[in-house]
Amino acid sequence: MARFRSLRWRLTAFYLGLLAVLLLVGGFAQYFAAREVLFRSNAQVLTSEYAAVLTAFRKQNVNRPAVALRALILSNQFSSQLASRHTSAAIFDVNGGRLAQAPATLSSTEDVPTLTTQQYLDAISGAPQPYYIATSSDGSTHLVVLNVIRNGTKALGLAQLSIPTDEIDQTLRADRQL
Repeated sequence: MARFRSLRWRLTAFYLGLLAVLLLVGGFAQYFAAREVLFRSNAQVLTSEYAAVLTAFRKQNVNRPAVALRALILSNQFSSQLASRHTSAAIFDVNGGRLAQAPATLSSTEDVPTLTTQQYLDAISGAPQPYYIATSSDGSTHLVVLNVIRNGTKALGLAQLSIPTDEIDQTLRADRQL
């Protein structure tokens, strides 16, 4: 017993405990860093997707007057072009009210996740956050990206693109199992 009371054994136990704590903290930090990278990269993909669809939509409707083009951009026609197999889309006006929505084509629900009205107003008045996390009415979690629809410098509304986070969560679970 006197052997474990020696300074050498106490320091060894202290360093092993410290190493275990540091490894645990490093594991948590790695998990949250990987989660952030996955969310941000998916958000960038959604932003690029929005820009590509908006450019193509404007080219298709280049001969329309500006008023008609603005009305089309704030309509179901534009939101349905923004939606895809896994991506749901919604268009919101400058007051945060929903104008149009299109669920993901592979989604089992017609519901598009929504944020609070204040979050929409904050995104229109300033630069929106890179991404938001929202829960839809069926309880599923979605990664939401808001893009301000502009006519020059004037904001016309918001385009919301969202994808379910279950695939991202599966990737993180698989990473933890390794």
